[in-house]
Amino acid sequence: MSETVVVDARGLACPMPVIKAKKALEAARPGDRIEVMVDGEAARDNVSRMAKTAGCAVEVRPEAMGFRLRITVGAPLAAGTAPAASCPGETPRVVVYVNSDKVGHGSDELGGILMKAFLQTLKDVSPRPEKAVFVNSGVFLTTEGSPALPALRALEAAGVGIHSCGTCLDYYKLLDKVQVGVVSNMFEIVTFLANADRVLKP
Repeated sequence: MSETVVVDARGLACPMPVIKAKKALEAARPGDRIEVMVDGEAARDNVSRMAKTAGCAVEVRPEAMGFRLRITVGAPLAAGTAPAASCPGETPRVVVYVNSDKVGHGSDELGGILMKAFLQTLKDVSPRPEKAVFVNSGVFLTTEGSPALPALRALEAAGVGIHSCGTCLDYYKLLDKVQVGVVSNMFEIVTFLANADRVLKP
């Protein structure tokens, strides 16, 4: 008989809503339902994306205190589940880690020029990155007014996932200014980095 588990993740900082929901999925059986309560759009999107990646059906309902995600488990999620690294002979999985809106130290103007050139070049390198993650002041590159937006949109159109740290966006008051990619969380970002064959940092 299927069961329903309720996870109250309201008021929790990133990435705890995702971690609590993932633990509930790890303990679930096919057909079980998990209801996750969150109080923000970023948590709603992050939990929903994690559950869908795990092969679950997700229904989102707005509530007075936020959102309730009804997750129907399609298959059990093993503890520590993450995409496997590539095998010898396969194309290496590359993740770009950007923790500043500039490259190097010295002239800020030069650093901005170098960063724009770096991002423009990524589309044409081989192997092309699978993901690009942006943390700290790196999130200025993915938000309104960034001169790097054309390069990032070209990367996204080429199949590169663009992920901005939600905590960083919130800190800089940029959550509603994201122009490309998705709002991510630290659990997701660390998972990308841990399972990459190579991490590229400008």
